[in-house]
Amino acid sequence: MNNLLDLTFKRKINCSAEVAWWNYWDHEHLDVVHKAYKKSDILYDDKNFMFRVDEIKIPIIPFLKFKSPLFMVQHDKNTLFGFAIQFGILSKTTIKILSIERSK
Repeated sequence: MNNLLDLTFKRKINCSAEVAWWNYWDHEHLDVVHKAYKKSDILYDDKNFMFRVDEIKIPIIPFLKFKSPLFMVQHDKNTLFGFAIQFGILSKTTIKILSIERSK
């Protein structure tokens, strides 16, 4: 995959690694908690991978919506990959979740 844009974000959050994993893997919360997600249809969900299609409203033009397929896989104990297509652009997101303290 050719990289057109490569961004890195690092965050320290006040929760355990287990809670962070649960947050990423709790797919049903998207359309309830995040207001841009209008609907999330999970087409397949297994122990370490999932495929869903999200209907997302565009923030600037709220009456327009687009659908975005997303494939997520827990690659290893600390790594999650997400592959999505938004507006015809393929994106790969790598999420690493590491314990830095018992509660963080």
